[in-house]
Amino acid sequence: MGCDPELQYRKIYPRIPLPFQKADRVSFGHPNLEPNRLFWGDNLHVMRMLPSNSIDLIYIDPPFFSGTNYNVLFGDYYELCEKIGLVPKFQKIKGEYSFELDKESAKSKFKIYVDTREQKPLKFNIKTEIKNLKFGDYALSHPSDSQECHIERKSASDFVGTLSGGFKRFVNEIERAGEAGVSLVVVVEENLNKCRSFNYLPQVSKKIKATPEYVFHNVRYLIQAYPHIQFLFVNSREDASRVIEKIFLGNASHKHIDLQFAYDNKVL
Repeated sequence: MGCDPELQYRKIYPRIPLPFQKADRVSFGHPNLEPNRLFWGDNLHVMRMLPSNSIDLIYIDPPFFSGTNYNVLFGDYYELCEKIGLVPKFQKIKGEYSFELDKESAKSKFKIYVDTREQKPLKFNIKTEIKNLKFGDYALSHPSDSQECHIERKSASDFVGTLSGGFKRFVNEIERAGEAGVSLVVVVEENLNKCRSFNYLPQVSKKIKATPEYVFHNVRYLIQAYPHIQFLFVNSREDASRVIEKIFLGNASHKHIDLQFAYDNKVL
């Protein structure tokens, strides 16, 4: 499984006999390169067939949003990572974690800068100022308080277009932001369920030929390749305004907290 042989997962989870212990495999790819392999079979059985210390990354994609509680099978995510020797990208939200802010003091001290190219500016409880931003659509007037966080706002249609036809240009912007020490949070004004089925949304242009699989492959790539970017899918423009204020004034939470997890659990 790619872990220390002394800490192999079978010492944590005992072998369970399963009714179908068969796996078929297909190899494909360029003839001059190491072949890609597709395994069909029971996950546990197939993983037991793989040699130790042979895997650099495991990506798990169960049927999310099915209502199934996977903690019943695997327990706490962070405890599981610790057991198998993986380091989570984000810290666990412990106890009464809060993004609550003193709006009155924030109103007197801060402004939210809005990029001159932002065509549909959001409304905030804090004063705003139109300004030419190098990255994103929104930034805080006191960058040290937000730890150089910039927000890129996207409608569902913008999100799909950027992660498909505009992907290369977006990657260039992310790389320039990283070189400048800027963190980017992409706030999408549509929930994740609908964005994963954007081909059924009337507001998404039918001219876009990209599939949800292609778009979210690019999302996963960006999250893995660039530690200074997060994606946050919210339910509405009003929610986008609310969470952007909290992110900017949340003690640099974007650097160590999974914002989507915090939002889904009504912490953000």
